[in-house]
Amino acid sequence: MRGEIITRDEMLGIPAYEVSDLTQIPPGPLVSVIVITYNHEAFIEQTIQGILAQQCDFPIELIIGEDKSQDRTLEICFEYQKRYPQLIRLVTWHKNVGENANYLRVWGRTRGKYVAICEGDDYWIDPDKLSKQFALMEQYPDTILSGALVRMLGYSNGYFVDEVFGPMQMKCRYGLEDVIERPCFHTSTFMFRRSEFKIPAAAHNCCLLDTVLMSAAALQGSLKCIPDTVSAYRMHEHGTFSPLSMLRKYEHTIGMLQAILTFTDERYAPIVRKKIDAVQMWLCFELVSNGQVQRARRLAWQTVRSLALHAPRKALVLIFHVYLPRTSQLVIDAWNRNKRRYEK
Repeated sequence: MRGEIITRDEMLGIPAYEVSDLTQIPPGPLVSVIVITYNHEAFIEQTIQGILAQQCDFPIELIIGEDKSQDRTLEICFEYQKRYPQLIRLVTWHKNVGENANYLRVWGRTRGKYVAICEGDDYWIDPDKLSKQFALMEQYPDTILSGALVRMLGYSNGYFVDEVFGPMQMKCRYGLEDVIERPCFHTSTFMFRRSEFKIPAAAHNCCLLDTVLMSAAALQGSLKCIPDTVSAYRMHEHGTFSPLSMLRKYEHTIGMLQAILTFTDERYAPIVRKKIDAVQMWLCFELVSNGQVQRARRLAWQTVRSLALHAPRKALVLIFHVYLPRTSQLVIDAWNRNKRRYEK
């Protein structure tokens, strides 16, 4: 991995105060669990309880980063810290610092050999999650990040979703090309080898921080997966990504990929650039669908120049779609009708 990294001093320089009793917390936890939370009053108790339910034969600590919520989240976190002073450290501040800064200031306070993550609206459903991942990473020292399968719960496009998400295929190890094609793991399944993992400077203000961290890990070592469903990911209207329009999702994805380019080795840069071209093409289609044809055309010219080098057919399709959108839609509709007729 190239480029600058974020130092521990920088992380500890982010405004915060901590509520904890280090005389009761184990001095040398093997795993630090971090929970990032903001306005999660309805969810945070289940998140904490899923961590308390972990069956481990090694010491752990739980560090909660609370970002000046406007509901009872902070109050609930205080209550749990008082009940479990031997386990919980609470980090907060009298002003909101933002999601990425909240992540970093908590990470800077971790002491474990490994760091596991669970955001405040997700929760763990396997009491052996930490034990399984700890055993895996002890067995394979080159593993920088391990993940697992996640159960996705919530409403999407008006329909209730209950499905399991994970890598496209199970294999011995995963690399950056797998992450770029489709992120392998959900944040709630992450366990990093903290002692060796370096966080790139792009993490200060990038979009989709979880994928950026996963990509950085893939450049520093191997990624492995345990084939078990260990956590639940809630998709809800107050989330940071799932409620967004497709237009905004494409824009965030492009920003995330551009952030990854800032620290990607040259051998992998073409993979990232091709993915950016693909997402920008989808964004152009979405802009046309939303009536923003002029913006689509401006973006299309930037994208076509790059697409023409590795995917000339897609470049032609893009030009056709943004300059003759009605004709293009008629062709697509006709193709879909023929496809349905053929499938019958």
